[in-house]
Amino acid sequence: MKADLAILCPTLNRADQLPALVENIHANTETAHVIYFVMEAHDRDSFNAVKGLECWAIQGRFGSCAAAYNAGFEFSTEPFCFLANDDLEFPKGWELPALSVIDDYPIVGVNEGHNRMTCFSMVRRDFIEAESGVFDKPGTLVHPYKSQYVDTELAEYAKARGVWGEAVEGGVIHMHHDFGLADPTHPNYLKARATLDEDRATYSDRQVQWRAHLDS
Repeated sequence: MKADLAILCPTLNRADQLPALVENIHANTETAHVIYFVMEAHDRDSFNAVKGLECWAIQGRFGSCAAAYNAGFEFSTEPFCFLANDDLEFPKGWELPALSVIDDYPIVGVNEGHNRMTCFSMVRRDFIEAESGVFDKPGTLVHPYKSQYVDTELAEYAKARGVWGEAVEGGVIHMHHDFGLADPTHPNYLKARATLDEDRATYSDRQVQWRAHLDS
């Protein structure tokens, strides 16, 4: 069966969780799909964790989650892509509400819990290839921030263009410390906080630029 949905998932120092994540996705995703783990070339733990499982492992030197998303998008071919993380849980039929509106809204916010929908998006490939997810590079999914604001720019720029939709029903469960579901001292969160000011400044500058771009 030809797959319709690519699940793009950078690996972020949680190799021990990946086999259960693969099982969870396959058990609860009702749409024909392919899982693409995108990992650093030196991340042997993640590679070994998914070796032999029903998924792809894309290796390279990416340096950031955003760059990994872009690499996964370029490697995959499915008409719809979900930008995942390796700290998600996928309830039964999680993707169906987003897919039900994606013909009308080519970038859809997927509920990550607590009605927050700007962290994980599902996108339509034909739109990204034709119109881009960013204002300054054709056919590109996201801007390569160091860590933060990747999803924020994708969502806010889509809203400014009138191509953003939200799937309040369904969605995933984000096992994040914002919701009391993870240890805030995990290395991933410490790394993200270290580059927060730089990413915030980059986002502020780019927000001014894309508004000017849309007004021109």
